[in-house]
Amino acid sequence: MKKVIKVLLAGLLLVFIALGLTGYNIVLPLSATANDRLNNSLPRAVSGKELNPFSNYDFSQGEWSAYLVIVPEDFQDLHPLISKRICLKTDDINLLKQMQKSWSFKCNENGDMATVNSTFYLVHDGIVVFETGIMLDKNNQGLQNEIYGWMKPVHGKEMVDVCSRFKKVYWPVVIL
Repeated sequence: MKKVIKVLLAGLLLVFIALGLTGYNIVLPLSATANDRLNNSLPRAVSGKELNPFSNYDFSQGEWSAYLVIVPEDFQDLHPLISKRICLKTDDINLLKQMQKSWSFKCNENGDMATVNSTFYLVHDGIVVFETGIMLDKNNQGLQNEIYGWMKPVHGKEMVDVCSRFKKVYWPVVIL
C-alpha cells in the first residue's frame, strides 16, 4: 500500500512539474466570493464619458498583484507582444500605477463580446478585488464584466503595453 501511495505521489509531482515547465497552469480563484463585497468601491459608469475601473484603488497601501489567465484557445489570435502562457502575473506597483493611470475605457453596459474567455484578476492582500474578462487579440482589446459590460479601451496600445510586461508564472497550481 505504501508503495502505491509513493508511486501516485511521484506521478502527481511529475504532472505538476510538467504543467509548470510547459506553461500550463491550473488557476483556482478561491477568494472570488469576496469579490462581490469589494466591488462596491468601483467607479460608476457614466454614458459617453471615459471610465477608469481602477481609479479608486490605492496601490501604495498593502500588497497588490494582477494576474492574466489566458485560455489556450486565445493563443492563436493573441497580440504578439503578450506571452503565450496560461498564467501571467505582476506585483510591480509602478506597472499597476501605470495601468491605473492609462487604462481608460468607453463602456457599453448592454454590450456583450461573446468571445471573451480569458480573465484578468486584481488581488489586494491575497483577496481578489476585481475580476473581468479580458481580450488581448492582435486587432481587438478590451474588458468585459457584469458590472460594466463590454469596455473598449480609449487607447488599446496601453493595455497591450502593460500586459506585455507581466511575468510568466511557473507554479503548476495558482490559488488566488
